Amino acid sequence: MHQIIITSHSYDLRLLSFNNYTKLIQSSLQDKEVAREQGDLSENFGYVEAKNEVEKYRRMQQELGLSLESLVIINPINWATSENSNSRVQIGKVIKLQINGDDDSIFIGGAWDADLKNDNIAPYTSPLAQCILNKTVGEIAMLPANKLTIKILKVETPTLEFLEKLYPKKVKKEKEQCMEL
Repeated sequence: MHQIIITSHSYDLRLLSFNNYTKLIQSSLQDKEVAREQGDLSENFGYVEAKNEVEKYRRMQQELGLSLESLVIINPINWATSENSNSRVQIGKVIKLQINGDDDSIFIGGAWDADLKNDNIAPYTSPLAQCILNKTVGEIAMLPANKLTIKILKVETPTLEFLEKLYPKKVKKEKEQCMEL
């Protein structure tokens, strides 16, 4: 089975969406029952509409991909406290790079971290991240689809402050719990 690495923060966001769809499904099922009580189902628009809504919301829940068998959930704070000082590009690292001559910086995050709407996060599943994963400082990678030449300038372990900006509530809460121990 193919595993997907995600952060606990992005999982929580998807779980919230999942729960919202559950509420919508329950509401649509109630609408369906009310419509059923009105008689002939073949000509009952309310019944057909409610039935279609239930199916739509169930599909949307499935698309969220919350099957725990395929997920590896990582707490983002672990990336800052990791002893791994490896200079290879990997998940949970800040990468300073040069793209077609321009300097830039990205963070390689979990598969669902694109949901965080931050341009500096590249989910490890993105074409850019896939192109540079496991490269080391000084190596050059090509992303032909976008005609990009990418040179790895630096690979860094993120600080707690950096992660707190990306995952504000999650990291702050975890950081406070660590200080209590």
